[in-house]
Amino acid sequence: SGMAWAEDPPSRTRHFISNVEVITTERANEVRVYSNFLAYRSRLEGLEGEEDFFAGRREDILRREHGEWKIAQRRIIFDGLVLNAQNLSIFF
Repeated sequence: SGMAWAEDPPSRTRHFISNVEVITTERANEVRVYSNFLAYRSRLEGLEGEEDFFAGRREDILRREHGEWKIAQRRIIFDGLVLNAQNLSIFF
């Protein structure tokens, strides 16, 4: 319909996850997971080019349902106080 927004050209992204810590909870089918992330996004080239870095940590609760781990809850804590990106097309 022309009403949906999409990046053209699409961004190039790279995700890094580190320092993963898994802690059991009182529920047998649930774990708490802490990790650090760094996400890089590059879009366009030349003077119009955009580059963004996002760093922070994630606090997830994963729940095992029907033999598969599902994200039950996710908390994102960014290191930066202000996000200067023009858009957020990244799944954290």
